[in-house]
Amino acid sequence: MINISSKPRVSPAFAVEEFDGEILLYDETGAKAFYLNDTANAVLQLCKEDVSVAQIIDYLQQAYPDQQDSIEQDVMTVVKMLAENKVIELFDE
Repeated sequence: MINISSKPRVSPAFAVEEFDGEILLYDETGAKAFYLNDTANAVLQLCKEDVSVAQIIDYLQQAYPDQQDSIEQDVMTVVKMLAENKVIELFDE
């Protein structure tokens, strides 16, 4: 279970590039690559800031009030996927 007070930090081994209108996340070795939808890209970009998972949820709920009901679950799903693939590391502070 992800603690929403945890702060994610992005691994420097991963880079994001836009290619033909698609957003790709890949590691420097080229062994792993992921397609990011707009939500996943927004979460990843916010992970680069010094904010908690709860603050990411709050920010996106304010930015997209018409999607407020689904944002928390979407953020938790993305954070879990990024953590499982070692794109981010979660720190409890």
